[in-house]
This record gives sequence, C-alpha cells and structure tokens, in this order.
Amino acid sequence: AGLGGILPVDWADVDRSQRVVQRFFSEAQDFDIGHQGLSFPIRGRMNEFALFSVTSNVSDKEWQDIRKQLMPQLKLAEKYVL
Repeated sequence: AGLGGILPVDWADVDRSQRVVQRFFSEAQDFDIGHQGLSFPIRGRMNEFALFSVTSNVSDKEWQDIRKQLMPQLKLAEKYVL
C-alpha cells in the first residue's frame, strides 16, 4: 500500500483480502511487530525509497488516540529519516 503513494498508510485501512497481504501481516506477528501501525513512504532525491513504520499492540481505541497525538511529530520525523 505504501509503495505507490506519498501519504502515510494506516494498517487498519489496508485491504487484507489478498493472500500475499495476509502472509505479510502474519509474518509481522511472528516477529512480534504490533498489529496496529502507520507506514510513511519516504522518497529520496536519487529515487531512493524506504518505509518508516511505527507499530503498537494497543486496542483500536487507544491506537486512534495515539495516532492523533503522534501524527504531527511522525510526519516531521519522516523528513529526517533519509
């Protein structure tokens, strides 16, 4: 979902109907990566590409509160990643 865009992707909005996406999130759980997450596509001047992701295992309600509070700081932080 983050490969083609420039906006942050909330994992809750990702279509998980495809088998490859289901496998991706299943493997993430195997590595104890949180089930809630935001990924920020980052593009460099020389066509570099990265995803800066933040995850958590909090409830849906807690995630919405955290996301709302952190979004401005995370958008700023993504500018300094590359």
